[in-house]
Amino acid sequence: MLYSKSNADRMSAKELETFTMLNWAITFFLIAIIAAFLGFGGVAGTAAGAGNLLLQVFLVVFVLGLIFRMARTA
Repeated sequence: MLYSKSNADRMSAKELETFTMLNWAITFFLIAIIAAFLGFGGVAGTAAGAGNLLLQVFLVVFVLGLIFRMARTA
C-alpha cells in the first residue's frame, strides 16, 4: 500500500482516488509483464495499454491538482 492509515485519514477523497488510479496502473503493468513472460502476447498488450491509459489519466489529474492547489493558495 502506498499510504498508511494515518495518511489516508488526512487525504481528501480526490487524493485517495488518484492514488487508487496509480495502484491500478501499476497492477496492470505487472499483469502485462507476467503475461508477456508466460507468452500471452495479446493479454500482455491489452494490460499494458490499460496501464498506460490509467497512468496518463493519473498524471493529468495530478498536474491539474497541483495547479489548482497553487492557484488556491496564491
